[in-house]
Amino acid sequence: MAIRLWFLIGFIAAPFCLPAPTCQASDGLVFSMPANLEAEEVKRLSGKITEGVLGLKRDAAVNQRERLVVVVDFNPEGLPCRQADWEACLKLSRVLLSLDPSDVLTVGHIRGEVSRFAVLPAFSCEELVFSRQGFLGAVSDTADELDANDRARFEETARRRSRPPVIARRLIDKGTVVVRDPAAKAGEDPFRDGRVFAGGEKVIEADIAGAIDQEMALKLGLCVPEPIDTAEALLARYHLPRDLVQRTSHGGESLLGAAQIQLLGQLSGGLAEKLSRDLRRAEAMRPGLVVVNLEAHGVDVAGAIDLANLLVRSRSGDIDDIKPLKLVGYLGPQARDLALLPALACGQIAAHDKVDISFEDFLSQNADQRESLVTHLKSLLVEQRWFDAAQADALSRALTDPQSELLLARPPGGMPRLVSGEGLERGWKADRILKPKGTWLRLPASLLRDPLRLASPGGATLEIWYAEQGIPVGEVRVLSNSGIDELAYFLGHRGTTMFLVTIGLACLMIEILKPGLAFPGIISAVCFVLVFWANSRISGQVDWLAILLFILGILLLLVEIFLIPGFGVVGLSGLALMAGGLGLAVYGHWPQTGGEWIGFGRVLAPFGFCLLGAIGLVAAFMRNLRHIPFAKHLLLHGNKLAEDDSDGSAIVNQDLYLALLGKQGQTTTPLRPAGKALIDGDPVDVVSDGRYVEVGTPVVVIQVEGNRVVVRAV
Repeated sequence: MAIRLWFLIGFIAAPFCLPAPTCQASDGLVFSMPANLEAEEVKRLSGKITEGVLGLKRDAAVNQRERLVVVVDFNPEGLPCRQADWEACLKLSRVLLSLDPSDVLTVGHIRGEVSRFAVLPAFSCEELVFSRQGFLGAVSDTADELDANDRARFEETARRRSRPPVIARRLIDKGTVVVRDPAAKAGEDPFRDGRVFAGGEKVIEADIAGAIDQEMALKLGLCVPEPIDTAEALLARYHLPRDLVQRTSHGGESLLGAAQIQLLGQLSGGLAEKLSRDLRRAEAMRPGLVVVNLEAHGVDVAGAIDLANLLVRSRSGDIDDIKPLKLVGYLGPQARDLALLPALACGQIAAHDKVDISFEDFLSQNADQRESLVTHLKSLLVEQRWFDAAQADALSRALTDPQSELLLARPPGGMPRLVSGEGLERGWKADRILKPKGTWLRLPASLLRDPLRLASPGGATLEIWYAEQGIPVGEVRVLSNSGIDELAYFLGHRGTTMFLVTIGLACLMIEILKPGLAFPGIISAVCFVLVFWANSRISGQVDWLAILLFILGILLLLVEIFLIPGFGVVGLSGLALMAGGLGLAVYGHWPQTGGEWIGFGRVLAPFGFCLLGAIGLVAAFMRNLRHIPFAKHLLLHGNKLAEDDSDGSAIVNQDLYLALLGKQGQTTTPLRPAGKALIDGDPVDVVSDGRYVEVGTPVVVIQVEGNRVVVRAV
């Protein structure tokens, strides 16, 4: 009886003891804010949200689900968000504010700069999540850029999301002073405009940089407590599928992985044409983003800046036939010195854990490029909106001058800023010394990520970085070099170029000294064509000027040899023009500054060794000419002497040549010093005793050495 009673109790209680149905993960959408928001994209987002809400309601009878989570990613790939279309931002704000909070949770993810009119939709999100690099910037440069109604929209939007309206006012007008009211009640907005409220603790001073970072946003109650740096971590926080970012983006289009461009080795203008081709190849693939893998170092600032400018133009769509690209500069473990310049141009930087950027070695060897480097560094940092002018100047000087001190200091009520030791103003608090005087500033990955915020968090390796962005490695298309590119890089290598120039000069000299051989002339032409082709293929900047200078130099040299007695200004000018054409081809562009002229001279200097090597080769060739099997058949000699040669070769026996000793004749060509003379009615190849001899001059044979017949003017 007792057993039956316990069985009945267990049967009745069993349903209550079973585990409750597990609440499934939230569904959601990720809207990646485009560089230029348009009303049509807002309309598509509104439709996607409606579809998502209806889908949740249809499934509600079967599954217990949470609200639809709409994530507005203001900084896809970490790019700055500076929206200039007021109407589009206003429409997006209205869409976000109109959503029923019982159906939809709107989350704004701020991973970089969010400024201008993008601040309005950011304030329209129910929750704001900052990364350690994220911050809200100024809405306008001047307080009167917006009319009173538009300014009121910012404050009203903040009020509707229970955020202090004075913060919106501060982002519009940097003259606003934000203070904390000590008498504010619990749950009440404690922040006031210090211009109309007396007393209280000043939180943000007037005229201090109005940006609000994660630390300040948390202090003002604008964001969730913990910073979240990656999209993957954000999805985990809201229990969203990890592949959600891959499935949705702005406009509802799917991302197509990534294209990876390789910039390896020496960074110079020589890579400009390759980079331009790779950008076009990448754009044709329609990838979600393009990663520029920088395993490189610099040889000249101008070349690195050429690459940086090309990347900036590709981001803005300022290159023919290329739509705007989303670029990420990845600093690999082999990245050094000037690799930082093209990385800054990409707008977003990721860094390998082992990267360590320093300009110490580069500037030790190229001190003349210091000021040019400072100018371009500062320009990139300001124009690409990494820092304002003062901070960019402090960082640029610290990177290039060991005697410059760099501090991270906080003004009263403001965000931490980069300042030099001399720029630390009264009342500022020095948080950290980034570089003391007397040392070179080094930028490891940790410093690039925080506090400089140049590199995004994570990305210990490139593969890990892809995984953190939700991009399978299999969807990454690495753009490898073509066979023609590989050949061009081999031929364009400095050692290969010097070898080709040496052989080309030697063969050119042999052809001039022994006209009619033809074969050395062909070799010389092929060598110089390869030199110009390789360097023009690599740099894309070798134009007709370099080629014309070289051709003009050869013509002047030929004029000096065949038309003008002796060797003087014309011949030297020809050599100078040939050297200038070669130098321009290898250097890649016409020098503009004193430092570039010095660099141009360094490029030309090795060609002096090429000339000496060529002279040595010619001397060896001429001395051993009769012992070279293929060469002796190419020589032209007198008909009678050649006919007497029993073995059919152009080399006659010694007795026949000795018979010419002391005989007289007349030159039939100028002797410079080699040429031809008619002796005893037979044409003979002769050389003068070192002096120039005009055509038609009587000569006498004074010496015979093997096949070499030496004559002197009578």
